[in-house]
Amino acid sequence: MKETRTCKKCSQEKSISRFGKTYPKKLASGETKRYILHTCLSCINIANKRGRTSEQQKAWVENKKRERRKRKERAVVYKGGKCEMCNKEFHVAAFDFHHKNPDEKEIDPGLLMQQKDEVLFKELDKCMLLCANCHRILHYEEGTLGEIKARKRKS
Repeated sequence: MKETRTCKKCSQEKSISRFGKTYPKKLASGETKRYILHTCLSCINIANKRGRTSEQQKAWVENKKRERRKRKERAVVYKGGKCEMCNKEFHVAAFDFHHKNPDEKEIDPGLLMQQKDEVLFKELDKCMLLCANCHRILHYEEGTLGEIKARKRKS
């Protein structure tokens, strides 16, 4: 039996697969759960366009991309502009923000660049600026920063 849900916008009953999922949320029990939205993806797409023509929509999307890129540039500068593990400078696109303590995370890193500056910088204070390579190594090794730096010094 397929699970269904009624969209709060269009009032149509649709398959649960036609609804978006939010980012994971931590419950008090420590368990992580993904919540399903109450608005179907079709209605979300219509609402996001807000009556814009296709040219206006393209311009709006490009403007949002520019805003996110500028915000990321400011965030990288705010965190010092160098990887906190290898101490090297890279192109802005090569940097990731890694939460030092995942339990303190209030906003998923993927959503950080969509936040207002005050929210963004408050969350960045809980993060390390890492190049993509060091970030992958950190997660692969599942170790602490100190353990990885110690291994690097030995080699």
